[in-house]
Amino acid sequence: MASLELAAALTASGMRSEAAEGVVQVTIATDDDLDQIRDAVAELGLPLFRLGSRLTSLDEVFFERAAR
Repeated sequence: MASLELAAALTASGMRSEAAEGVVQVTIATDDDLDQIRDAVAELGLPLFRLGSRLTSLDEVFFERAAR
């Protein structure tokens, strides 16, 4: 599946990513990460339907850190 291939490529480049149901979610740290995602999609010859961002809530950060 293409989303798994993209997630693997991004993970190999040091980004945190996961694929589910044709969607790849990536944790980005800087705006340069968006360029890296775009470049990985292009290198794999995949279509890019949407590249968006979602803000993480303080609760999500707390629960993620507490689970470690």
